[in-house]
Amino acid sequence: MHFLKIFFYILLFFPIALQAQNSILPLTGAKIFSSGLSAKSIEISVDGYILLNNTVPLNKEVVFKIINPTGFATESMKIFPAAEVTVNNGSGSMLGKTADAFASVASTGYTTDKAKELIIKTGLGASVIKGNTSLNITINLTDRKSKQSMKIIFPLTIATASQGLQASSGVMSVKSNGPNPIYTSNIKVASAETFVDTAIRVNPAMAYRSLELTNIAGATIDEVLAGTETYYVYHATTLAEVKLNDKLLKRVKAGVEGNVSSYLLKIPYRLKKDNTKYIVRFRWESKEGKRVIDGVFAE
Repeated sequence: MHFLKIFFYILLFFPIALQAQNSILPLTGAKIFSSGLSAKSIEISVDGYILLNNTVPLNKEVVFKIINPTGFATESMKIFPAAEVTVNNGSGSMLGKTADAFASVASTGYTTDKAKELIIKTGLGASVIKGNTSLNITINLTDRKSKQSMKIIFPLTIATASQGLQASSGVMSVKSNGPNPIYTSNIKVASAETFVDTAIRVNPAMAYRSLELTNIAGATIDEVLAGTETYYVYHATTLAEVKLNDKLLKRVKAGVEGNVSSYLLKIPYRLKKDNTKYIVRFRWESKEGKRVIDGVFAE
């Protein structure tokens, strides 16, 4: 089934930065497994707008933009990517497959100066999803000249008529003391500071990811408190989600003219005696769903 188109075009949006390891993308929660191949960033968009969540309306194309891919072997100043793309339903049954999204350039490859963005479009027409509402789009990006690879798994839900598309023409990064990405849409955060806190007495056995966001413009204290806060914990190697029942702790301080000067969060994510590495993702979404703060923190 040919439901993919591949092409290159100019970067229009702020990219979602990646580390050279297994990782979780903020905003969509897509999983990235790196086995030699990586990228400066990966952007997932629909209708030319960056997705703010993983809910996509029917009859849309999801665009994966792999920006500045690295790890490819070069031959005559060219790289030779290959990509198998599949769409599966929630139970794992395959609904659509493209054996090699880059088959048309298998022999010619791309010159390194032009291979700055690898673009893959995945259609979500009724004939592809076949009535399923929970899907996984999986891209297996490989190198024809080596054994290096990278897998992208994007779990998505088909939106209902009332949900529509939650996306933005502009996503901003937050200045942070750590290397991990924190992004906002339709709200500004001046800076963020994060560290692991093991001195919380609410649950002395737990370690917490401390996150303090300062000088928030575009939301009052009442609006921050009325928003939805969600956190996720993943095993750093397998990216399997770890379910925790502990509640996150928070403190919100007022600034001038009703803005927020400080939004402090303490996110429980592991027992102190647990030496396993985890990835924590935090998301705040305003009541109307148009303003988002989404960050990922790896140990």
